[in-house]
Amino acid sequence: MLFSWQLLAAFDKASPTLQFMEVVVWNPRLGTSYAVGIDGIALSMLLLATLLSFVALLASASIKKQVKGYYMLVLLLESAMLGVFMAQDWSLFYVFWELTLIPLFFLIDRWGGINRQGGCTQLRALYHGRLGLHAAQYPGTVRRRPRPLFRHGPDERGSQDPFRT
Repeated sequence: MLFSWQLLAAFDKASPTLQFMEVVVWNPRLGTSYAVGIDGIALSMLLLATLLSFVALLASASIKKQVKGYYMLVLLLESAMLGVFMAQDWSLFYVFWELTLIPLFFLIDRWGGINRQGGCTQLRALYHGRLGLHAAQYPGTVRRRPRPLFRHGPDERGSQDPFRT
């Protein structure tokens, strides 16, 4: 939390560009890179996320079972949240976004309230639904090819109707 407030002190409010940039190319053919940076909106979200995490850690003094695992997951969740707000590359944003789901699932499952099983079921359905959508994007994952909308040339009966499928 102190580091994020130091960023606020060092942030140049007059500059409209990204600040505190770090770029390392991962895959030049895909155009992916480890690119993080902070602008004005990201800085406010970083301050809010670190403050919220600090309050959550203070409020979790009543945790008595598996304390190390709880604090490890909370800090992993905070790191992933900060990564989401600082990411400047689509693939890095996606990695950080998915990384927030893992500790969130375990925090809800292990230390959640009365309806924690329902929350975990909803989170699992959301995750698996997104995996299905991502798998359908890639060629070769769907076995049957879709029928063409228009036919080119005559069909079996010699019809030239392009809308007949």
